[in-house]
Amino acid sequence: MENNRILALMPHPDDIEILCAGTLIRLKELGYEIHTATMTPGDKGSAEHTQEEIAAIRREEGKKGSAIIGAASHQCLEFRDLEITFDNPARLKVAGALRKVNPFMVFTTASQDYMFDHEITSSLVRDACFSASAPLYPAEGNPIDHVPYLYYADAI
Repeated sequence: MENNRILALMPHPDDIEILCAGTLIRLKELGYEIHTATMTPGDKGSAEHTQEEIAAIRREEGKKGSAIIGAASHQCLEFRDLEITFDNPARLKVAGALRKVNPFMVFTTASQDYMFDHEITSSLVRDACFSASAPLYPAEGNPIDHVPYLYYADAI
């Protein structure tokens, strides 16, 4: 297989580990190249730390999680927790992330979920799987030459 890159693009640090790390580990064992990224740094995920402190902690956890499964970590697209929206700037950013990795397969969150960040991420990633291949779409990077397979990870 010429393109063996897989991208897991999830809303928050720890979503990859909770929702699809086992699958990614298995795919890595089968010879696939694994890439990870998150939409946010987890900046509102604490009752004890400031947004900057918890974001730094969770970024480091994400790096370590990716290293443990042997994935290339592309870290964060720099949205804020509870503030991910489906608009044109967001669409361009997510399509650019896909163009950067050029995956043949993508994992993201389910379209119906308990948290709106997960649902919006699902929609943005689904949209980017198509728009990243559109030659005239003005996202950063070169258009990918295919529409990646898209899989939804759902712990329920």
